[in-house]
Amino acid sequence: MKTASRYTLLFRNEAYVHTELDEAEQARLFGAFIAWIDDLSEQGICDSSDALHPAHDAATVRRRGETLTIDGPYAETHEAINGFVTVTVPDLAAALAVARTCPGLGYGMAVEVRQIMDVAKPD
Repeated sequence: MKTASRYTLLFRNEAYVHTELDEAEQARLFGAFIAWIDDLSEQGICDSSDALHPAHDAATVRRRGETLTIDGPYAETHEAINGFVTVTVPDLAAALAVARTCPGLGYGMAVEVRQIMDVAKPD
């Protein structure tokens, strides 16, 4: 019998996406996200979810010889992760089906679907 797997749906978009929305549209999008996550919770598949502050408030710690702290996400992309939902579903196809219902897709957002590794923890 196959067990369910955990997936994280990472919400990515370019910074300009939300700045182009007026306050009413931002509120509608936020409300749609809350309703969507509530629906996933009612289905019993949402394990957790959170939104992240804008990437310009982020910092990155990296070690390349010396340990450095750099302002911003410092990624080689114009997109930033701005939130996530973790779901438990049977397989990747089911996780992708959930991702396709994300209300942010209509606003230029991308949803990256990543399976969570089961890592053995020491006793």
